[in-house]
Amino acid sequence: MKINVPLLKTIDKSKTYILACSFGPDSMTLFDLLRREGFNFVCCHTNYHHRPEADMEELRLRAYCDQHNISFYLHNAFYQDTKENFQTWARKERYQFFKKIYEQIAASGLFVAHQQDDCIETYLMQKYHKKMVSYYGISPVTTILGMNVYRPLLDMSKQQTYDYCELNDIPHTIDSSNLSDEYERNRLRHHEVEPMSKKERADILKEVAMLNKKTNELKEEMDRLFGDYNILNVKDLLDLNDDQLRYVIYRFYARKIEPSSFKGEYVKEVKKMIDSKKPNIKIKIAHELYIIKEYETVRIYDLEEVLNYSYFVTTPSILKTPHFILDLQSKQAKELIQLSDYPLVIRNAKSGDKYRIKNYVAKVRRLYIDWKMPTYYRKRWPVVVNNKDEIIYIPRYRNDYSPKEDEMFKIN
Repeated sequence: MKINVPLLKTIDKSKTYILACSFGPDSMTLFDLLRREGFNFVCCHTNYHHRPEADMEELRLRAYCDQHNISFYLHNAFYQDTKENFQTWARKERYQFFKKIYEQIAASGLFVAHQQDDCIETYLMQKYHKKMVSYYGISPVTTILGMNVYRPLLDMSKQQTYDYCELNDIPHTIDSSNLSDEYERNRLRHHEVEPMSKKERADILKEVAMLNKKTNELKEEMDRLFGDYNILNVKDLLDLNDDQLRYVIYRFYARKIEPSSFKGEYVKEVKKMIDSKKPNIKIKIAHELYIIKEYETVRIYDLEEVLNYSYFVTTPSILKTPHFILDLQSKQAKELIQLSDYPLVIRNAKSGDKYRIKNYVAKVRRLYIDWKMPTYYRKRWPVVVNNKDEIIYIPRYRNDYSPKEDEMFKIN
């Protein structure tokens, strides 16, 4: 039985790849196709020891790899009673394993044997749960944990992979856990996807393609406006319609949280935030992650407590730290800092710190507010203390100061 798999024709066969293989008909079909097409690949298998046949599958797959001179990598995983369900835990386990081998052998890609039924099931789950996603169904090419992921079988049905294995005498087993209705995906598979007629399948796939086309157009339009979604301008957000705002907030959050964790409530929170006349609003979203509106911008900050720091400087120099780069040789610094002030201590501001500006003394905290300095920088911004324990210089923050996120800021 020969089948046409267009995606495989576009991938460089001279590189090394990983095949995620469970010994089911899907992954064994892909195993055979990669072998026949002359791909250089290794086989990665995770044994969860969760089913009676798991050890037998491992042994048969290892033997098949030996028969065809394919390197076999095994990961033994044991499910504990955690807060995550088995499927969520298992996915994390295997992808961490794939990542380890990917880096170990300098792979160029990971092949995963998702097929058409998987795509339809995923779309139905997205639809029923009203999930906001960047791609409906399953994307044939994507990136996971920095790995290039290829899914060449999305045009094949589950039944076609069974037929391919039977006709080509390829060993495989059926996962017994897939036969029960314990998991939502199994219930969808048994009661909705498998009974579908060819026309119903075609209609669903057409719907998925239409939504992805619409999403891609929205992505291109919003990417032009918001770039990397690092900082959102309140005025720009107010100009968006509901679909545009929902998409932008999804992309904004997806930079910091697992996309599958995105909730529709986040959009309502941001909409309420940008509509508010209050200049500063902070909402906690996860752990130490906060979404913060500061004047005319919205950003996500990790407000985990910054440890106090201090640096001892004996001569005018350029101080490079994990927090910032401070040029004490700049014209402005030399005007405000005399040689007699050395040695200096460079530290972050403390509660109660004061700074003399010309003829008056200002609280440093009040100064930061007047400068409209974002909360993220207030905990990190340096003050310069002379040998008399007086704050003699604070680099000026300006509204147009906006380095890339997580970049050390350079100040004069």
